Amino acid sequence: MAHAAHLYRVGETWYFRIRFPVDLRPFFKRDELKRTLRTKSLTSAKRLLKIWNVKTEKVFTLMRTGMLSDAEMKRLVEGYIKHTLAEHDTERLKREGARVGDRHISEDTVLETDDGPVRVSQRALFDPEVEHVKEELEKNRFDYVSQRLDEFLRKNNLKVDKGSVQYLQLCRDIALAHVNQIHQIDCQRDMGDFSDPYYHLSASQEERQPFGVEGSPRGVLLSELIEKYIKEKSAQEKWTEKSKEQCAERLGLMLEVIGDRPAGSLTRDDVVDCLEKLKRIPRHRKKKPEYRDKTVRQLLSLKTVPDPLGVTTVKHHMQLLSTLLRWAVKAGHLDRNVAEGLVPKDSRSPDEQRKAFTRENLQKLYDLFIEAPCKLTSHLSINEEEKWIPLIGMFSGMRLDEICQLDTSDVRQVDGVWCFDVNREGDKKLKTKDSSERMVPLHPHLIELGFLEYHNRVEAKKLFPGLKKGRDGYSGAYSKKFKRIKDRYITDDPKQVFHSLRHAFVDNLKQGGEVETKIGELVGHSQKDSVTMGRYGKRYKPQVLLDTIRRLDYGLELKAPEGKD
Repeated sequence: MAHAAHLYRVGETWYFRIRFPVDLRPFFKRDELKRTLRTKSLTSAKRLLKIWNVKTEKVFTLMRTGMLSDAEMKRLVEGYIKHTLAEHDTERLKREGARVGDRHISEDTVLETDDGPVRVSQRALFDPEVEHVKEELEKNRFDYVSQRLDEFLRKNNLKVDKGSVQYLQLCRDIALAHVNQIHQIDCQRDMGDFSDPYYHLSASQEERQPFGVEGSPRGVLLSELIEKYIKEKSAQEKWTEKSKEQCAERLGLMLEVIGDRPAGSLTRDDVVDCLEKLKRIPRHRKKKPEYRDKTVRQLLSLKTVPDPLGVTTVKHHMQLLSTLLRWAVKAGHLDRNVAEGLVPKDSRSPDEQRKAFTRENLQKLYDLFIEAPCKLTSHLSINEEEKWIPLIGMFSGMRLDEICQLDTSDVRQVDGVWCFDVNREGDKKLKTKDSSERMVPLHPHLIELGFLEYHNRVEAKKLFPGLKKGRDGYSGAYSKKFKRIKDRYITDDPKQVFHSLRHAFVDNLKQGGEVETKIGELVGHSQKDSVTMGRYGKRYKPQVLLDTIRRLDYGLELKAPEGKD
């Protein structure tokens, strides 16, 4: 069953399907196009669908308008002229005399006229190539010219249907260019006159800058570039499903803002314009009723947007655009990254971006979760396993993902100290490669509250078996539930989130005078900036870290719940 137009599923994999317009079917020799989206996620498929819709619509529009616009045709012919002249100039530099056909002749000759002797290019007297092209123009058959055109298109990775009227038009225009422009300019250059407008790049430079439609090296459309990038990164298995979906969503928005065009035609000004437009896109545009049915162009036409994309969101979009173009340069699709250095900086301090919980916040949270399991409303409750997640965050500084994905075997004694073993074994993911793997001692108060008794009762592999793995790992559903509880019972400040527990943990130890390297090891921060500690220093022993955690003091009224085993 399809969930959106042009989207359907075979087994667990989603596919894109679109019927070719009736007037264009003769060109495709079939009724519809089918392509796998290589994803099992409906959310990811809908985001990739947007790219395919833009891409196919672009193709249909170009076909109905003759594939290339008049301006694009003109640029292509200009590119051929420049390319051919550069080839001839390379030959001219390699030898002292010009070559015509298979025989060497001097660069010039002297003609006797009524006004006296005149030096002219030998090419001006007789050029077999031009004579041959003139014959093809007279017969309207372009065998030689088509060979030259095909070679030019192949070198620049451009395609034009050889059976189309437009291809014949290109052949004729190039034949005329040979007779009226290339020949005349070559004659001038043979005589040392390089004042023509095409002489501004050397032949070697010209070869390094292949011509494409709209000035695009190799003529790669932005949608094609995005598709190649996502395909390559997915094949390398460097992305999680979440990363793939985020990338497709962000690049899909950039494609709508910039428009599908040859990637090589992008300029610095285009990127700056894109940045300014992103700042006018509404936040949560796909969710809010007043925005979700509008196109990006319609959104940009709005006079005011009360809640635009945040600074961080815009920054992430621009970083991804720069990453895409940087990859395209390395892959040989582009010559340069025009977005380099245009990623906006967040001028806000870390405190302004995300706040630590205050003592009052922490007391409310502690009092609420320590009473679990409990029912808050008819639709909102906290069960026993959900209660431990924020308490662990409060007394360990661990990230939400790290807590939710714990196995029961990750709670164990090391050198006589009960620890959380934060690792990447099995299906677990960590933020950083080395520093995130660590041992975090259990705070004595967690043991007093009965955490080890809870741990012993869990018979499943996962410490929190009620959490199911989704796109965001094991933390996605719980993160949303915690936000609902936090907003209603603790604080509705949007800058205070689950991660604020981590901020509160670090800040409390810092204000208590604890050594920064100990704090960093507890929370999984890299020690690479310190040569001594990063290269030569071994990790702290669990007992040393436990002594640090014991000194954590939020100033809360702590208690053990009634009825503790």
